[in-house]
Amino acid sequence: MVDPHRRSSLDLIDPALLRPGRLDRVLYVGPPSENELIDILNVQSRTMSISKRVDMVEFASRCLARGLTGADTQALLYNAQLESIHRSGITYAAVSNSSNNKNDKPNVC
Repeated sequence: MVDPHRRSSLDLIDPALLRPGRLDRVLYVGPPSENELIDILNVQSRTMSISKRVDMVEFASRCLARGLTGADTQALLYNAQLESIHRSGITYAAVSNSSNNKNDKPNVC
């Protein structure tokens, strides 16, 4: 079993990077609180069209229960967006030809 909170621990960093003179400081940033993760999710999803049925508080709670960080939720949202596009049958050509409006938001959920 992999401990998700250890992904960025010092023992996983290449020892060559930790030699004297390479890094001035090593800073530990713990996992976000639920409110912090909700803020992170809101920022990450602001360019996506997410269904009103998605409860961000519940989503953040489930992410934290699984030990997910902000980077993990970014990947999760990105993959959900790709899966949504795949399921809808939209092709790259259809997306690139449909509009040049950069304010259009892809539908994620």
